[in-house]
Amino acid sequence: MIFNREKQLKKWGKTRKIGKWKFVIFYGIFMSGLVFLLGTLLLEWMFGDEVKEVSDYITQAIPFGFTYGFVGWHVMEKRYKNFIDNQ
Repeated sequence: MIFNREKQLKKWGKTRKIGKWKFVIFYGIFMSGLVFLLGTLLLEWMFGDEVKEVSDYITQAIPFGFTYGFVGWHVMEKRYKNFIDNQ
């Protein structure tokens, strides 16, 4: 378990070089927002709810992705700084 965490934090050391806002845009808005969008569409289609306009889902996915990316950045930065300080 510790080995995996160390590996993850070393990978974060490389990922963080792209910067906070590029991370939020790519991993937050684009990646997790897209997963949120597709997941929401799939669930509404599976359970027979009325599927709204795609633009309605996009307006929900963007704030979700932004929040996910922003919080994810800060959580990983805190873990990374603790990891560096303890080495």
